[in-house]
Amino acid sequence: MPYRALDRAVALGIFAFSAAYFLLAWNLRIPPSSDDSPLSARSFPFALGLIAMVLSAAIALKPSGGDRTISFERAAWMRTILLAGLMGFYALAITRLGFVPTASLFLAGGFAVLGERRPLVLAAVALGVSLSFWFLFRQLDVDLDWGWFGRIWS
Repeated sequence: MPYRALDRAVALGIFAFSAAYFLLAWNLRIPPSSDDSPLSARSFPFALGLIAMVLSAAIALKPSGGDRTISFERAAWMRTILLAGLMGFYALAITRLGFVPTASLFLAGGFAVLGERRPLVLAAVALGVSLSFWFLFRQLDVDLDWGWFGRIWS
């Protein structure tokens, strides 16, 4: 399959998904306490849908760059399967292990699958990102479960 045709097809698929996401954001209920607020439960979905539509339209309308083709024999199928397995692990383990340990393991595993080989970098970046997101959610008054570790410390 020509690379450009596949590129445009994927961009149009993302555009359709983003447009549906943007339109469905109108159905989100806004609490009465935030009626006059410029930021509400709809703000992020609107922005995300609009940005995704603009970017996917730009990709779909971009002029062709040559006659490249995609070879499915050269595709990194093993990486794809491993990353999908890591996503499954994350979904199954987050309720048992909690957010920070599961996200750290998921990120470290994903970095390793994508080629990072330095263990200190894997551990530091994965743990740093996980703890940063936990801290961000904490500031937004969202309690993330610590899973098994939280039950031990309590």
